[in-house]
Amino acid sequence: MNKGHNTTRKIADMKKGDRVLIGFVRTNWLDDGRSFPDPKLDICEIVEPNLAPGIARVRRRDGTLSALDTSNGLLMDGDREMLVWTDALPVGSDEAVLAYCTAVCRAEHHSNSLERAILLHVERIEDGVPIARPVFPAGCIEGTEPGKEDEGYGAPAWTGDIVGNAAFHPREIAIIAEGAGERRLWIEDPPFRRSRIESVPLETKVGDLVAAPTFRFELDGQRIAARLEAASVVDNFPSREEIGAFMPWSRVPKGWQDPRSIIPLLGSGVPRRPASEIVSTPRIRGVQTALADDLEIAMEIDRAHARAEPDEALVIWYRDPELEGRVSSAILGRSGIVLHEVQDANDYLYGISESPGLWVMEDIDIWSTHDGYEWDSGMNGSVRHATAEDVERFGFTLAELDNEIAEATELDEPKEGIALRYMEMAERANNPEMVPDPAL
Repeated sequence: MNKGHNTTRKIADMKKGDRVLIGFVRTNWLDDGRSFPDPKLDICEIVEPNLAPGIARVRRRDGTLSALDTSNGLLMDGDREMLVWTDALPVGSDEAVLAYCTAVCRAEHHSNSLERAILLHVERIEDGVPIARPVFPAGCIEGTEPGKEDEGYGAPAWTGDIVGNAAFHPREIAIIAEGAGERRLWIEDPPFRRSRIESVPLETKVGDLVAAPTFRFELDGQRIAARLEAASVVDNFPSREEIGAFMPWSRVPKGWQDPRSIIPLLGSGVPRRPASEIVSTPRIRGVQTALADDLEIAMEIDRAHARAEPDEALVIWYRDPELEGRVSSAILGRSGIVLHEVQDANDYLYGISESPGLWVMEDIDIWSTHDGYEWDSGMNGSVRHATAEDVERFGFTLAELDNEIAEATELDEPKEGIALRYMEMAERANNPEMVPDPAL
């Protein structure tokens, strides 16, 4: 999703003095079955980009020289080491650069390929809780300027601030410190050496830039809180301008009116080049920076609200003329994280049949099984007849629900009052002794 900020660029573009990241990512398996990406990274400087055909020379931080195979990015005298980041690095201390890049690389290698790292700048401490604002490279903005929503990528119009190379999200986020940091403890169990993770509090102060390779948002009262995993403090930046100078360059998306037209200096002092000269090129590793941008932050905020809701659906079962009068169904409204995470919830209702009427399905759970090439999936939950309070809770007026039912079912019957009619049908199915309402 991050359109412009990549961890790699074409090796042929590298110049003498460029700083690059080398290393490898080892995967540790923990006692609980989780995999734990453990990047081993170092910063190198390009000394001779054309030492010989297909060979470059790099200098490590300890001063030792190594040969680099430019055809595949592998170090010729390294232990599985390769180029993992050749694009512009952050401009700061080696420790801060490595902390930033380690969080990103751990997110890229996480067992869940959808994971994204997050950066949070702590702006104040409120009742002992760090209050921070998400930060990411400005070129990764998915939303467009206000009033140009049709040019965006599904994200809300961008209303945050751009300072230097950094984009500051408009939403404040509380950091859940409990269990945010992690410490690996090694256990000697001859002939094996195992590890386990112990959670430790994350200690932060105002100005800290916190990086975490995985995160999730939760509702904490009236505010959004970020629960971080394996978080660390990159460095302390008292001002936004300092973060803007630290953040690596990234391409500004098309249509975004930003005054910058040239890339900033790389950390090594490489001459600036017009942004128009930077083109998409083959990558050594086919991944983009796994930092959460404004679209992913907006999506995770939606998930936080969904997690706080009951897993329910407002469902109509009706006799479908196209199925020779057999009962069909359609989900009209939903709440909760279970259905929030599925693309078409109606697919999971296949095979579930209730009496015609308007129903609420509660305590929903999605299941799936597979046996070789055979896949099956469905939905579990309890069902009760819907009430006027349910209609309001799912965000409808009766008139709006009439329109929704008419559109979803295409039934050949009067649209006006159809919601009330199907509510009574469901109630009567639960209570056969019920006297029909003559008005319906």
